[in-house]
Amino acid sequence: MTGNRRQLTRAEIRAKKRRTKVFIARLELGLVVFGLFGSVIGGVILYNQLPGVKASKAVAAGNEYKESAEYQQAIESYENAIEIDASNLEAYSNMAGAYLSLEDTESAKTVLYSGWENTQSEALLNNYYAVVLNEAVKKINAGEGDMETVASMINVLSMDPDNADALELVSSAYSYAFGSTDDSGNNLTFWESDDAFDTYDKAMVSLMDTYEENPSDELSAIITKYLVPASDSVYFKYEDAAEYTLLLERAASLGLSTAESDSLEACFGDASGVLSVFEGIFSEVDSGNIEALREFVVSEDYITLRDAFLNNEETILQNTTYVPVSREGLVLERTDGTWTYRFMSFDENPSTQGVLTLWANFLEDDGIQRNAISYEPAGDDSGYYPHTNYTVTYLYSNVTINGTLTPKMNYRLSTEIFTSESESEETIVVDWGGDNESTMDTETIGKKMTP
Repeated sequence: MTGNRRQLTRAEIRAKKRRTKVFIARLELGLVVFGLFGSVIGGVILYNQLPGVKASKAVAAGNEYKESAEYQQAIESYENAIEIDASNLEAYSNMAGAYLSLEDTESAKTVLYSGWENTQSEALLNNYYAVVLNEAVKKINAGEGDMETVASMINVLSMDPDNADALELVSSAYSYAFGSTDDSGNNLTFWESDDAFDTYDKAMVSLMDTYEENPSDELSAIITKYLVPASDSVYFKYEDAAEYTLLLERAASLGLSTAESDSLEACFGDASGVLSVFEGIFSEVDSGNIEALREFVVSEDYITLRDAFLNNEETILQNTTYVPVSREGLVLERTDGTWTYRFMSFDENPSTQGVLTLWANFLEDDGIQRNAISYEPAGDDSGYYPHTNYTVTYLYSNVTINGTLTPKMNYRLSTEIFTSESESEETIVVDWGGDNESTMDTETIGKKMTP
């Protein structure tokens, strides 16, 4: 086959070489152009993968959803942005705005606060303050302001003691913090709620901590105001008295006490002292040992307390004829800027563990003053009725001895069982626990011995 192929001339060979070089040159140029184009595409891809760019696109998508009121989708987009770039301020701010549009204030606060923690952005923190304060104002204007509402504003002050809006709002919200009252004007803020005092206590501790670090006249005025309840009559749980006393003592140590707060502290201290006198006898009667009242009613502590009322001495414990002593609650009352107190009676607190009532009325027999005390045990689950009232009296009266009425000092036990508000049955035992114990004919006597 080679013998049949025509030999190329030198000219043809040279021409063929030229065509091959041109083809190779064009192929190399094509590869260069392709390489450049590939570099551009790769750069775009890498740019789009940058965290900041991806986060910005997620924010932009969120903004579009937000514009069309698709708030949940917007929130998801902002969450994606934050997952990509935890420092994206716009994502936090706009997500909080979306939550506010859904009236989910709690989530908005959480987003702004966590945003501030992650970025230390003053703008996010200020937005957090604004949301907290606006929420509080909204609740107060709607008549829903309470101790928790005020505590949220105090929390702003703990973070920003010079926040003018917070200072003004906390001061003006004083009456709303103590806003729960009954028809008689008794303030029930600390009585009805299990959490109200704890909320108040933490808020006051926070205020005093803030004051110690950043003292100011504005903070001083707020603490002084909030140390004292807003009402003239306050129902108060005795279990909270110790913590309240610590607040009052700390305020005094900071130079922030007033005559009113001092008289409140005196009330709690006096109540503690009175209850210490009755502590032992409560334990006895709670266990059913009514007989222990015989010794207690003639004890020196009991007579000293009784005589203070008989002689109309000025006492912090309100001076009345019949003085209830219970362990669950106090009624604090203010007159001319001074506070006094009383223990809650059975009527005021039917769920009491029991009430002992000191008699402080002049009842003399042949010139000898009677000693008397009543005890109402805790009710049962069936309700107030039937309700039992025991009264133990040490007095000079007639006792039947060998068929003859003989005057002598003796104990008398009256047990009255109320079956309704107007119906009761009473049994009176004369010389109770003595050698000549007998039951009195109450129908013949026709009178009752209970207060």
